[in-house]
Amino acid sequence: MGQPTWRKIATVTVPARKATIWTPALDFVTQDRLYRITVETKPDPADPAKQVDQTWLPESGTRCTADGDPAMTRKEALTIDGCPAGALIAKVGGSSADLKPGKDSTLLFAVGRHCVFSISDAGKCGGLYFGINDAQASMARIEGELEVTVCEGL
Repeated sequence: MGQPTWRKIATVTVPARKATIWTPALDFVTQDRLYRITVETKPDPADPAKQVDQTWLPESGTRCTADGDPAMTRKEALTIDGCPAGALIAKVGGSSADLKPGKDSTLLFAVGRHCVFSISDAGKCGGLYFGINDAQASMARIEGELEVTVCEGL
């Protein structure tokens, strides 16, 4: 099987509003469809000919890309253990108000700057949401934003 052809279906600013934990991206992720999520570089404001990574600033942390900062530590548990604090994460299912996504009702995964995924279990399909991997009390306290692109495979 060759490389898929990608069609852009959404561009989302994360977080969409201040003090939000989950930013809605898609109303529904279809079973067995291939999706690609990317955080692309942007022109440097100081030198538009130069491309730079997009960054955001987690609470009490240092500025980082969507891949997070492996050196950043938290006293409380991160939303996704084994994924750096400050990384872009996603969930399928639940709502924008979820504080602790349920293991049976949602699919939670690391995104970073690039992620390709598909869901084979129809019971795990639902809306797609983006957030930051951080301690629950810090998830809504982020400065800056990332522009995230969602594509579907054709």
